[in-house]
Amino acid sequence: MMSDIRASCMMDEKPPANGFLDENRVRFKKFQTGDPHATCSAMTDFVARSCKEIQAATDSFEEPALTLGLLSFGPIGLDKTNDRFGWITTTPKIAWRNFPILQTLVWEIAEKTGFQQVASQDFIRSQRVVFDTDCNMLARFEADHGGHGVDDYVGYMTVGTGVGIGLLINGSLLHGAMHPEGGHLSVPDYVPSAQVCRETDWDASFSGVCPLHGKYCVAGNATNESIVKRLKLKSVEDVAKVPDNHPYIWDCVGHYLGHLCASVILINSLKKIVIGGGVVVGRGDVLMAKIRSTMVKALGGYLLDYDERQAQQVIVRSRLGDELGLLSAIFSPKI
Repeated sequence: MMSDIRASCMMDEKPPANGFLDENRVRFKKFQTGDPHATCSAMTDFVARSCKEIQAATDSFEEPALTLGLLSFGPIGLDKTNDRFGWITTTPKIAWRNFPILQTLVWEIAEKTGFQQVASQDFIRSQRVVFDTDCNMLARFEADHGGHGVDDYVGYMTVGTGVGIGLLINGSLLHGAMHPEGGHLSVPDYVPSAQVCRETDWDASFSGVCPLHGKYCVAGNATNESIVKRLKLKSVEDVAKVPDNHPYIWDCVGHYLGHLCASVILINSLKKIVIGGGVVVGRGDVLMAKIRSTMVKALGGYLLDYDERQAQQVIVRSRLGDELGLLSAIFSPKI
């Protein structure tokens, strides 16, 4: 599985108005998540170069002010008392399994910038480092800066190469034995109409793309990778070209995501679920409508505040643009 990973470096104290960043005080770049060591090396080269550029431009970059926000796909190790704190653990991205991403990035940044104190275990486990899932911190950032009018029970769902969930419960990010991994919930299988089965290339034997959880897994059936496999596309870039009126694919994706929304709401009593990610961003309203409709049907009228009309206010898109992940990582040590 290939997806984007972003690195950034900046010198500012608070989130910018309307999502705009001062070019003189921030640098950012996208990388492909290929080999983990090569990817981390490219990222730390960029960060080291950016530190020098920003320091030269502002004459204000000092080592004692350094903080680090690292937001990763999961599962990740968050327990600071555990030897695997800072690791990506049992991810479906095979090459990244059991990879110490936090330690690797910090040690390489220290070597390439000369900021040696950041390589210490004390720094890695200090309040100056925020290590969490991208979705968890996106939920926090959306609640604080997304303009949704809700700041206590908020979920953020990203739908791209994987399906991730972040949860803000009673104003705090959800951490327990680990972090939320709702994208791998099993839900009822999607079965199209007899006419669709008869008149299209629908393959009833398709078992999803998640190597761990099979055909009922949300992440195995609602990602750009699963769409590529179902439709036999050449690459994930072709997903954006699939029309809204495709005979079954958006019904299928909406089915899995809608059931996931219903499950998360029932368990966590969420007031808002914000949805982003490559499958949703740039897509018209058809997919969002299918997600909401499926959620309402799955709830079956059990919750009075989640009918068809109210679902439009509960399940929403992010208003903060494509670089929301960067913004939340940049400011995660401050929020």
